[in-house]
Amino acid sequence: MSINTARILIVDDEPEVLDMIATFLEFKKGYTVFTATNGAMALEFLEKQDVDLVISDINMPVMKGFTLLSKIKAKYPSIRRILMTAYNVEEYFELALNYDVGTIFLKSIPFPFEELSHSITSILSADFFGAERFFVNPQSAEFFIHTAEQIDPTINLLIKSIPFGTLNARLILVLNELVANAIFYGALDNDPTQKMDWQFDFVLPTEKAIRLQLLWDETSYAITITDRGGKLTKRDVLYWLSRQTIRDDKGNPIGIGETHGRGLFLARRFIDRLIINIHPQQKTEIIILMKQGTSPQDNKPLFINEL
Repeated sequence: MSINTARILIVDDEPEVLDMIATFLEFKKGYTVFTATNGAMALEFLEKQDVDLVISDINMPVMKGFTLLSKIKAKYPSIRRILMTAYNVEEYFELALNYDVGTIFLKSIPFPFEELSHSITSILSADFFGAERFFVNPQSAEFFIHTAEQIDPTINLLIKSIPFGTLNARLILVLNELVANAIFYGALDNDPTQKMDWQFDFVLPTEKAIRLQLLWDETSYAITITDRGGKLTKRDVLYWLSRQTIRDDKGNPIGIGETHGRGLFLARRFIDRLIINIHPQQKTEIIILMKQGTSPQDNKPLFINEL
């Protein structure tokens, strides 16, 4: 399938939103676009017309978006799927886990058209690794971690390399958590429930070294953390995130006392955009995107891509 000739079905019960997204994708990006105002209409349309991607709102009359995409996955497994919502994405982590949904796009104001375009291109092409796609002419630097002693100085050097960055305690915390995940779960394949047995005298060979890359331009920067283990799964990520958002009888997150998965939740909470790319048993790539002079939003999209 050529990305430029892809056929996209958009499902939303709000005519203004439907028309806005359809116009952008058809006239600005060149896709063939179809629309439906509810899930039943979408399923009826798919009986007669082949499409490559369905983008559906979550909260609609007649049929909810999760149910629609579940039916599409069962009957048309080759169709790619994106959910979108104007509400708090974290409220849907448990449903995303139950329905195996990795992408929930946020209908924010102003509407993030280019972010939607990036997401569509990545999903249609199954080519989502690398942060270069988010820049035009970025500068870059890369770093490698082979031993435990290299973790702190490497992270500090990376942060100092951000041209418009300042010492950020939250970013240091997030990077330490994500690098530890990449080393102990990805490269060394340790049991996450047995941290007391972890050994810190490891030396990762070149082919298993943790790669950190910094990309930046005048307005934004990205940090990628890549391991060559590929042990992470979309289901794992959704499970750990949902444990931090599902509440017990006292109103506390049911995973409040758990350390496993904390890095991913903190990354979502403290940065602008978190993108998780997974090639099972091959590599896992975590991308952090930050814009200069902005504070992370409380509500942000979910991007988990798995081959």
